[in-house]
Amino acid sequence: MPVAEREATRESGSLLDELEASLKGGEQRHRAPGLLRALSRGLLPVLETRRVEPIAAVEKRLRFLARRLRRRAESGQEQEAGYLAGRVDALLDLCEVAMDRSLSEPVLRVAQRNRVADILAHLIEHESRPTELARALQLGDTHVLNLLRAMEAVGLVRRRRVGRACWVTVGPQAEAALTEARRSAGDRTG
Repeated sequence: MPVAEREATRESGSLLDELEASLKGGEQRHRAPGLLRALSRGLLPVLETRRVEPIAAVEKRLRFLARRLRRRAESGQEQEAGYLAGRVDALLDLCEVAMDRSLSEPVLRVAQRNRVADILAHLIEHESRPTELARALQLGDTHVLNLLRAMEAVGLVRRRRVGRACWVTVGPQAEAALTEARRSAGDRTG
């Protein structure tokens, strides 16, 4: 994980720690709205990482806070608990959108393999049969089939049968994975 991602994740974690402490203690309770605003700003770099793992960690803690705040609001313990729960729910919505657009580590590992970016770029242009794909990229049939199998397992490509022919198209995470693979290839060469 790059340094900037680690820092963003660490900062969000410490803000969540402070927020939890402020909700527990009486004197620090007035700090909760300000901490939520800071968390909103601190959460953006974590969401921009496009990695599932750090977003999932923040989302898990936010869900815990939201449950606690909803219970307090329902019991009438605090007047601002409902407001704070709404703010936390908005942050959870951001996390959910980011998770949908993020790539997990297994997907990234497959996307960074040799020739996967070439296959994805070809398939984004038009669907192909594996043999046509191998011919277009000047690769062996077996090599292409092995790569397609790994790519299909993580959702980068889809196969469909039409009679005896097998057609390969891009999967739901293909464009994001292609962008990430090209970016990481540029990092390695630059």
